[in-house]
Amino acid sequence: MTLTSRDLHGLVPAAVVPMRAGGELDLSGLRSYVTWIASQGPVAIAVNVDTGEGGHMSHRERLTVLETIKSTVETPCIAGLYGPFTAQAVQEAKDLKAAGADGLLVFPITAYHSAPLDPAIPIEYHRQIAGVG
Repeated sequence: MTLTSRDLHGLVPAAVVPMRAGGELDLSGLRSYVTWIASQGPVAIAVNVDTGEGGHMSHRERLTVLETIKSTVETPCIAGLYGPFTAQAVQEAKDLKAAGADGLLVFPITAYHSAPLDPAIPIEYHRQIAGVG
């Protein structure tokens, strides 16, 4: 991933994903929407994060959204990562990197929200994801 913290001084809006009435992705609407977002001058666009549909789409849909945005605008993309366990999170990080993510916004392990975990578990989770970069 190519972004550093120095690159993120400015606006990083979280994109929402237009959907059709049946719940399928509206990729044409997405292209139009992110073109408008990019024209506003953000330093990056947050894609598939928890402020929108990201956590409710399939992995393939999230990759499609990222690939569509990357092929539409030159603005860097920070992709949301929702791996429920370390091995899956590492694979998702690899897939997101291959799809063009410039950075990752890593969400906590779901189990961490409902029950205390040994602090070493989320530390190792993030360490292994960082190793993908």
